[in-house]
Amino acid sequence: MNPNAEIKTLTHCIGRHYVNIPDSFVESSLATGIFKESNYGRQAQSIDVAVSTSKVSKSEYLKKKNSRENELRMLSGEVFDKLQMVRGVSNDLAIFRIQRMDDAYISEVSALHEASMVTARLASFGNQFEKAEERLINFVSRLKLNKRIGGGKISGFCLGRLVLAGDFEREEGEYSFSDKGGIRVSFKIETFTRNEAVDLLARVSGPKSLLTIFKVEHKVLRARELEVAGMRAQEWLSSAILQDESDVQTHTFELQTKRPTPGKLEPLISVTLTTAQPQGNGMYPEKSTPDKEAIALWDGIVNSIRLSED
Repeated sequence: MNPNAEIKTLTHCIGRHYVNIPDSFVESSLATGIFKESNYGRQAQSIDVAVSTSKVSKSEYLKKKNSRENELRMLSGEVFDKLQMVRGVSNDLAIFRIQRMDDAYISEVSALHEASMVTARLASFGNQFEKAEERLINFVSRLKLNKRIGGGKISGFCLGRLVLAGDFEREEGEYSFSDKGGIRVSFKIETFTRNEAVDLLARVSGPKSLLTIFKVEHKVLRARELEVAGMRAQEWLSSAILQDESDVQTHTFELQTKRPTPGKLEPLISVTLTTAQPQGNGMYPEKSTPDKEAIALWDGIVNSIRLSED
């Protein structure tokens, strides 16, 4: 790839922000998240959710749902993790109830919603599984098809093809993309999480960093503060040879926003780019990605992050 050439990109929604990713990259099959509604109190458990990033047919959904049921039955024990019940709420939504032990349960929803596969899990205690399952059904109903992926304001939190509406006291999302050359880009959005006590640049260069502890010889390509989507941020770009008996270098680029007041307009955004990653066949790339090419790719992605209201 010529770092000076114009790269064709596709717009993706991550949380309440947009980002442009080269069209040669493939989005992972799922976007995952963790959410807790704001009206259930401090002791309420959070919901873990995964949403497909591509359309799923009815036959594909039924196949996946049945496969999951068979998996849970095979793992089911007599005392721990016992699949106690499978309930079809509708043709497109089923609930699996797993008894962890005594009065502790995991309820799991498997749904075909807006042509997307949705899986959501919620723990409950004190035999409160029915209330947990009501929460899960209500949660899935809040997911709507994202019709504004090309731009414009989004009223909710993006997950795959869907947008989650509602007020939450915890909301997190994770997204990843990869290309055939062994490059991976991942994002984590944490709306209400506060800044870490030790910032990014201090962590990666300090005595407790893994590079220091394991004495990894590495080259720092850039370390600086910058502005991303109107927020202060720090980035750290480095390269090192991490594979045994190889001269292929691995780039590790990281970015993290720093905000005085966490919120929907200023979430904690963490971005990571790595090169020389194994492919689907388990093989590593035979050639290094040039530094200039990796940095140009990184800058294009980071500079494109913007709030969906823009």
